[in-house]
Amino acid sequence: MANSQEAAFAKWYEQMHKATPDVNWRQIEAANAKQKWMNLSGSIVRTANSETFANSYILGTWVEKGTYNQTGRLLNCEYDKANDKLYFIAGGNSLWRTPRAGNGWELLNDKSSFSNIIKLVPTSSTKNRLLSAIGNQLVYSDDEGKTFQNSNMDYFYDFGTPGDMEVLNDANNTIYYVCRMWNTSPFGPSIMLFKSTDKGSSFQKILTLPDAPIKTVRLYKPTNQNFAFLMQQSYSMYKLLPETTVPTSQSMTGLLFANTSTSFFGVAKTSTRTMYAIQDGDQLYRSYDDGLSWELVNTLPVKAGDAGGEVSQTDTTQIIFGDVEAYRSKDRGTNFTKVNSASEYLNSAALKLHANITYFKYFKDVNGTEFMVISTGGGAYISNNFGEATYNISMTGVNNTQYHETKTSPSDTSVIFAGSRDQGIQKSATIGANGLLNFTQLKPGNYGKMAYSLGGKKLYAQAPNGVIDYFPNSQSIVNLVAKIPGTYRPNSGWMFPICDNGNPASNSVFIGGGDLNNGDGSYLIRLTVTDDANPGAIKTTRAQFNYDFKANSQDGKSGISAVAVSPVDTNRIYVATADGTCFYSTNRGVDWEKSNGFTGPVPQAFNGAVLYPSSINKNIVYFAGSGYSNAPVYRSTDGGTSFSSISNGMPSTAVFQLSAISDESLIIAATEAGPYAYIPAQNKWFSLIGTGTPIQAYWSVEYIAGSNTARFATYGRGIWDFRFDAVGNSILASKPTITSSSATNKICLGDSIKLTTSSTISNQWYLNGTLITGATKQTLYAKTSGIYTVRTLYNTGFLESNPIEIQVTSVTTVPSINSTGATVRCEGDSVILRSDSKTIQWRLNNLDISGAITDIFSAKKSGIYSAVNKVNGCASSASNLIKIEMNPVPITPVINYYSPLNICDGDSVVLYSTILTGMYWINELASTTSIGTNPTFPVKQSGRYIAINNNGKDGCESKSKPVTIVNNSNPAPPNISWNGKELSTQTGYSKYQWWLYTKFLSDVKDYKFVPLASGFYKVSVVNAAGCADTSTIYDLALPRVWFDGVTVKVYPNPAPTDAFVEFSEAPTTSFSIKLISPEGRVLQNFRTKLKTNRLQVSGLAPGTYYVLLDNGKTIGTIHLVIPK
Repeated sequence: MANSQEAAFAKWYEQMHKATPDVNWRQIEAANAKQKWMNLSGSIVRTANSETFANSYILGTWVEKGTYNQTGRLLNCEYDKANDKLYFIAGGNSLWRTPRAGNGWELLNDKSSFSNIIKLVPTSSTKNRLLSAIGNQLVYSDDEGKTFQNSNMDYFYDFGTPGDMEVLNDANNTIYYVCRMWNTSPFGPSIMLFKSTDKGSSFQKILTLPDAPIKTVRLYKPTNQNFAFLMQQSYSMYKLLPETTVPTSQSMTGLLFANTSTSFFGVAKTSTRTMYAIQDGDQLYRSYDDGLSWELVNTLPVKAGDAGGEVSQTDTTQIIFGDVEAYRSKDRGTNFTKVNSASEYLNSAALKLHANITYFKYFKDVNGTEFMVISTGGGAYISNNFGEATYNISMTGVNNTQYHETKTSPSDTSVIFAGSRDQGIQKSATIGANGLLNFTQLKPGNYGKMAYSLGGKKLYAQAPNGVIDYFPNSQSIVNLVAKIPGTYRPNSGWMFPICDNGNPASNSVFIGGGDLNNGDGSYLIRLTVTDDANPGAIKTTRAQFNYDFKANSQDGKSGISAVAVSPVDTNRIYVATADGTCFYSTNRGVDWEKSNGFTGPVPQAFNGAVLYPSSINKNIVYFAGSGYSNAPVYRSTDGGTSFSSISNGMPSTAVFQLSAISDESLIIAATEAGPYAYIPAQNKWFSLIGTGTPIQAYWSVEYIAGSNTARFATYGRGIWDFRFDAVGNSILASKPTITSSSATNKICLGDSIKLTTSSTISNQWYLNGTLITGATKQTLYAKTSGIYTVRTLYNTGFLESNPIEIQVTSVTTVPSINSTGATVRCEGDSVILRSDSKTIQWRLNNLDISGAITDIFSAKKSGIYSAVNKVNGCASSASNLIKIEMNPVPITPVINYYSPLNICDGDSVVLYSTILTGMYWINELASTTSIGTNPTFPVKQSGRYIAINNNGKDGCESKSKPVTIVNNSNPAPPNISWNGKELSTQTGYSKYQWWLYTKFLSDVKDYKFVPLASGFYKVSVVNAAGCADTSTIYDLALPRVWFDGVTVKVYPNPAPTDAFVEFSEAPTTSFSIKLISPEGRVLQNFRTKLKTNRLQVSGLAPGTYYVLLDNGKTIGTIHLVIPK
């Protein structure tokens, strides 16, 4: 829910509970919930048995409908490390538990309206005490939430707001709890700090502080520490130890925003603690001295919501915070990135966070592994990597959806549309676990206030601030109105009042605006769809009545809050405004009158939220709304001219919607305090809360005449049906109906069909018109052919159901089967089985084999095989038996190798088998004969090599995956040629590598090049397969060599006596000059920078000598001939 929608919802929610300034409606509802909890003692019963209500005047059955797969809002969480389970408070204030993986959600308690407090206090190595609050009353449970006991927290005047609670890690598990409550001296509200040393059985007040909003006074305990901090808006701080009795304050500095909601979180490692605070929504602060001084870290990219922030206990760089969406930082809050956009949820609910973050918390399991829980408006998530990836642990089984309204299709009552908080507009789909309905989310967001038109064929649905969507059919939804015009927004900009227009031939609805002329008034608007043949281009018209209800309201500033049309006289239209003013028209909106004689209080105390005209009497209309300073329900018997209270038996509460059974001998109400029924003959309301009914706010109710059912939408426990089995002395149903568990009503001899009657009481079953002795329950299991009926008996006779005919089939011919070949094989083989019958069903171990219905069957599994003849799905006795044994194959070998599989002539690759004994190798391209039994196998030839494990029973073998080896031919040794200018070799190779002596010439990559020096050259060539060969050495003699532009020559050459090495210019760097004999001995060796250098060659034997020059970068050689 976006921030603007949250604000609109909050204002509307307060409007719905309007009261005089001296009345606190939340205290009243807390007392209502507490009273119901005391009456039911927190029992959880999930049966579908009839119960009596209204002093046995009403007999009815509660049935939970769902949804099973659309999880609503989850709030605070606690972790039971020993048992690896998570506990949650859900939106709507119920209590849930699940294994950490989310694979077994359990409802612990929905009989109490829990505040958003949940703590676990260990009582043994495997058990915990669960602490919470019901309203403002602290409670504890030692039986996993089934029953709760009160702590000794007495709230004066029942006034109070729960705050934070922290449990220390000392031996007593000392508990600190801060709250806002009424103080007797000085008389008025105060902030109070309480302490418990007996695991929450009792609390003692140890500190009183001046009054403040509870979210500005926070308790924070560093992880796994034996102390906590109390942070106060006035910048004072208290350190709370287990032994603290009188806290002493310390001053905090650095926080800039007083009187603002603050979120504290932090990380503790050994003696080092870092605390963070988020103030004013987006100001992130940090403290390194236990909160005494603070520094501003950053302004957050968006304002944080109630979830605040959290930091990892294992990686202190990881911070996360959120409101509508979550943001994470990997650098201690310097930079933040969005975890995911809210729009990604609908198509990836399992992996993407839902919108509206409500809670973050890091926990560690028994192995010390850290994980984070993230609660959202659409369930809970786990992250094991600081929020980088999340997975939804609440896809199914958390039946806590917060519904605003349901609408059941008049033409098909199995189709239910539901508008929810945060989980969009939904439509009933399949039956899920425990018989609960799965729903499909058709469009995300917030939806409610729906209306049918065209006699129930079309549906208009509404999102906040006057957004009107439309169902041209039951499968698709399109937007009609992006926003109802007008500067004034009825119902604080939340959901606008809407109703059908009373004419079943018209595809239009009435909407409480708004002003189509964009003015400040509040007008009744008629929205009509004139053509919806093309859902992508629906045509509409809009018109408004010429009457400003806001200007004519009692206070002159309240807009339309309810609208309704009389089903008896559609010329009668009723409109209410938020100050309790009621208007009526008897000529379909041409003229309007204001009700008089209204016995409610001053206008400011009553919000007229509900108008319900009678369906059988045009002069009766019911008017309901906030009933805290006045009656919650009124009735007019003169067409709206005057109203009188009819609230006897109903507590002070807010009424959200009214309905009635067909003859209106019962009026049904959905209220903040639960479901109620009004008996006009007794002028009294009665609660319909049963043993299995959740204590919740019930936001909508509709009566489904065909099943005598009141369908309620709760704000936290999904959809619940109340079936009226009897009212007074009359049975509502015209006659009972039988439903069958079989679609065909055909069964086989020995089977049965479950027949169920719609009547829950006074039943008698019949077969072919004859009474079945003892068959008086709601269900009957039929095993015999014939026609079944049921009669529902009552004091003046009976009503008989529709007949159901059951057909039972018997098959007598037994088939015979045989096998081909051995019946002992290896896994992966098969045995052919044949039957002498064509209408066959093969069986393995007496169970049908799916699809095995031909007379020939290939058996591949071990077991006892048989066959039966089948006729109309019924089976004969089984055939003779054939036992087939498929011996397991041994472990499949794996071939490993650590060099390339493409090799060259002379190379090899070694294959390694993971099976060391009882194996052999084959080259399947050559033959299936063993070519070796050593698990280490060198290969030099091309082929597809397989390792075979033959350690199996009765010769069963397993084969590895083949490894293909390719042996490539080497190129022919290349030849080197000299043309007086270039050295070259053969062309056509993919790579060339040249060497001078042993030095690789890295810049020479072609088949030819111009050498710069004499010497021994060779070349290596590589063919396309990557195989290489190298030439013989080529001895190249040059008269001179070149070094970076300097030419060197030796003269005379040949040299009979002396020779000279001459540079074209004196070198700038030192050269090494060596004279080397033909045998390779160094005869002379010196370094020089001279331009001309003398070599003594007299006395040397004739032959070819080598002058080797080296400047440290380049080597060059010149041949020197000594003549004879």
